[in-house]
Amino acid sequence: MKRWLFSINTTLNIGLLYLIIVLFLTVTSIIVLFLAFLDFNQFHQTSDILLLFIVPIMIYDNADTDKSIILSDNKGKAGIYLWTHKLSGKKYIGSAIDLSKRIKYYFNTSELKRVDNYICRAIISHTHSAFSLSILDHIDTSNLNMKDARILIL
Repeated sequence: MKRWLFSINTTLNIGLLYLIIVLFLTVTSIIVLFLAFLDFNQFHQTSDILLLFIVPIMIYDNADTDKSIILSDNKGKAGIYLWTHKLSGKKYIGSAIDLSKRIKYYFNTSELKRVDNYICRAIISHTHSAFSLSILDHIDTSNLNMKDARILIL
């Protein structure tokens, strides 16, 4: 009798193992097919692929002409933003406790020249009209102290 139970358990275990392998191969095949349709030349980093799955809450197509709207929409709000160079598709992600203040900084040419980083040089070189600005998320920091708010946003 014990042999019979052992053979049933072995058959069930092999069946479950077979099912797990088939499911794994199916999911892997779907992922490979999905990735095959993507043009990986447009991605500069692995993080760019992750951006495919993030839906911005607001997109401003022309940072230059939308400046006043951008500043008023984000006044006093904490959040995460994304600058995208429209021609090359290169991206820069940042975060701020006050988005309006941070974005004002990007519109101040003297501040851009003072700080030497990738996005500042790109905005100076290409001008604001070459960029779109997306707000990826607004984050509620109303009941947090400054230190905790910074940690949450990062």
